[in-house]
Amino acid sequence: MATSYYTPALEPRRQVHLANRYILRALGIQNRSIKETGLRAEIKRLTYRTINKARPFKSAKTPLSNYVTDLQLDPSAPNGMRTLKAPIPASFAMAS
Repeated sequence: MATSYYTPALEPRRQVHLANRYILRALGIQNRSIKETGLRAEIKRLTYRTINKARPFKSAKTPLSNYVTDLQLDPSAPNGMRTLKAPIPASFAMAS
């Protein structure tokens, strides 16, 4: 089971992560900080908002159904995981 929540305080974090994803990754920058405070974070948020307003970014095209696993939690297994005979869709991929 998973839960999610939204508060206005999460928006700056979201914008930093989106800037890292859509802008810095596209530029090939490897060291993408996720710090939410400071001048860099402010510049990232401003850049993301400006570009997204001019030409909105497209969301990822990878559907969740592409995620499969061949592992399952098993407390009786030596390392707490067991390998399945065949891959199955990950549990979060089946959420609707």
